[in-house]
Amino acid sequence: MRVLIYAKNTLKQSIIAPSLFEVGENLLELLATGRTSLSQHYHDLLMSILKAGYWSSDKDKHGPYSMPQKLGVFALEMLAATRNETIDWDSYGIPADRFWLECARTGLTETHLLKVAEWMTSLCDAHVQSSNVAGDSGGTDVLEGHEIDDPTHFLWPITVHAFIKLRLQMDLDIPQEIDHPLMRTSFAPFAGRGFGQKTWKTEPWFVEVFDIAAALETELNEIRLLVI
Repeated sequence: MRVLIYAKNTLKQSIIAPSLFEVGENLLELLATGRTSLSQHYHDLLMSILKAGYWSSDKDKHGPYSMPQKLGVFALEMLAATRNETIDWDSYGIPADRFWLECARTGLTETHLLKVAEWMTSLCDAHVQSSNVAGDSGGTDVLEGHEIDDPTHFLWPITVHAFIKLRLQMDLDIPQEIDHPLMRTSFAPFAGRGFGQKTWKTEPWFVEVFDIAAALETELNEIRLLVI
């Protein structure tokens, strides 16, 4: 959510927006966990930044892209596909990676299950290839196509899980199983699980400890609904 706050400041202060891959990764995590209301708000904010030109390749705003963009394009284009729309990335001066763009535009709404399985398998491969496993977090590797920078996402395929969640949201079928190692990690159950509701019961002792802490640090009250 730090990116979301930074993005808001971007619109107010007319400064360079956060990296497109970074906001794409954040949006995909929201989609992968089924947090529809948050992802919609985030999407609208990102589109505002896009239309304002802060991600333009204009040298006075962002500088030219050295590589075709993946995660930001994929996330925003998938949401556009749910409304039978597309985004003209060329008009924004943003080069889009062909696979990630077509996976969002064509794969997401494909009705033939065998073809859907092929898209999802290819998406798993692309997720692995795009993970920044050999570079430093936030380093130059992310600018060379290894856009999945959060280590928790190396084995948690948020790209595939977001794909699944959006298909289910559109009442489209998904294959029962994808034969890929990435879909057999400990994160596999997340694909069919929503995170809109709490999955744990708050114990009385935790509420008491939280109240004591919040009395000492009042800013904790801002997250009360998230933890209690």
